[in-house]
Amino acid sequence: MLKEFMAKYQKAPIPTPDLDAKEKKALEGFFNVLNFIGRSDRLANPPVNALAVRVHSLFKNGMLLPVINTLGEFPFTTFVLVNGRELPPGLIMVPPNFLTQLSEEFVFQVGTVVYSLAQADLSLSKSIPITSSDQQDRIAMAYEAESFLALEALAQKERLNLIWDDVSLTVIERYPQGVKSNGIASLLTQAQLL
Repeated sequence: MLKEFMAKYQKAPIPTPDLDAKEKKALEGFFNVLNFIGRSDRLANPPVNALAVRVHSLFKNGMLLPVINTLGEFPFTTFVLVNGRELPPGLIMVPPNFLTQLSEEFVFQVGTVVYSLAQADLSLSKSIPITSSDQQDRIAMAYEAESFLALEALAQKERLNLIWDDVSLTVIERYPQGVKSNGIASLLTQAQLL
């Protein structure tokens, strides 16, 4: 299952004759990752699956909008909180080269998606009383670690070797038990998210 999903994105670089087509493919790739992590029959991890379901509802209810990042300020998938009436309160900024990034750094890119989704969930659903941006960052990183642990478990089951980058390894080192690490579990239990 993981092998097939990864193989889809680890092919030759995506041809991009038309920027609009590239953008469409990048958003499609983002939603493929969201759907992959949201399905327990693909990535069996209840906290990450539940996060994906909550974020799906944010998209569905118009609270969150996926957009292609043409500004160049964010080199990877990023959540942005918006103050204004013209746009939804939150944006997920997907880089136009997301598919290339996914093919080159699969683990790291899945992690940035999960981190961004957690930031969106925490900011928009208000399910957890966040007292600081540091607290929100810690929770989002714990979800990111949780996704890494789930990917590793699935890779071992399928006898695959994942390629880990230094940032992802640091996140796992900091949150070795994912959302059950370093006081994160008590916040999520209080909000009935664990």
